[in-house]
Amino acid sequence: MTEVSGTTPGAPGSDGRPVTGLAWADWARVLAIPTVVSLHVLSPVAFAYDRISAPAWWAVNLIDAASRWGVPLFFAVSGALLVTPRTDGVASFYRRRFGRIGPAIVVWTLVFWAFAVHVREQDIGVADFLGSVARGYPYYHLYFLYAMAGLYLVTPAFRAVYAAGGRKWLGVLALAALAWAVADRVFLALGWASTSNALELWLHFAGFYLAGAWLRGWQPGRTMLGACVVAVPVGILAIAVGTWLLIETTGARYQTVLYSYLSVPTVIVTLAIFVLLVRYATWRPRWLPTIAGLTFGVYLLHPLTLPWLAANIPLVHGPTSMAVAYLIQMTVALTVSAIATYVMKMVPGLRRLV
Repeated sequence: MTEVSGTTPGAPGSDGRPVTGLAWADWARVLAIPTVVSLHVLSPVAFAYDRISAPAWWAVNLIDAASRWGVPLFFAVSGALLVTPRTDGVASFYRRRFGRIGPAIVVWTLVFWAFAVHVREQDIGVADFLGSVARGYPYYHLYFLYAMAGLYLVTPAFRAVYAAGGRKWLGVLALAALAWAVADRVFLALGWASTSNALELWLHFAGFYLAGAWLRGWQPGRTMLGACVVAVPVGILAIAVGTWLLIETTGARYQTVLYSYLSVPTVIVTLAIFVLLVRYATWRPRWLPTIAGLTFGVYLLHPLTLPWLAANIPLVHGPTSMAVAYLIQMTVALTVSAIATYVMKMVPGLRRLV
């Protein structure tokens, strides 16, 4: 999310040729951020299979399945823009990237600790807080910052691989990273492995990061583009139907397996959407860069609105239908966080945080 604004037209692309436009990257961010907010809005009922009506659960299940590509797409876009054949300027790269993400990690980690304790009234002492930081999850969405920091750290090495071996070896590395992450997620779901920590979070998303750089320079034919178009709805249905089957056959224990960002259908859907955006999202209206530039702040800020929305406009057992409550929560969360981000960007001391 923060990475797109740092790349300008004319800089080398992942195929080694000059970039003539970044409309696809802006569209990726604008289209992906509502899916992230949607996942968080629906989280109270996404796992309520036996507590809401079957039609309501299926609606939530389908929306949830159709939203899983958003976060992985952000990683793919970042990799496409940052993993280039260049190997120079390592110190400059670190200074620029960590000069922004470093303060954001510190400030938002502390802000959401205070929010959890004083607004949500959760009992989180210093020891528990430090433990959550060590895991990379001081609040449920902040893992993104910790994972990106790790990816920034290894990006010069990825660039060196690209410069030495070209797209072929970049593709091999991307596929290997994706295969490892998918297998690791399966082991975790089966209880064969423990959770990761903040220092290795980046490993789980390196495959998307590298795949973005690899696929950006790809020139697919009509057959492959058609396959990507088909893969998106088929993959989403596979997530939704597969989740239902897992619940029916094994109970809620394995409900999150296909919802994972690293499930095979989610990986396929994410990469297919990425390829289609790079190929077809070329229109760049004047408002697009401005809206795209707000997405990082929206990602960080929108959880601050959700407890109030859930309490006052509940998805279930409220005065409005679930569909209406969902639309209201989505609209308010996106609008309020976007306005707050816009205001913060005008304040010199705050703009670095969003």
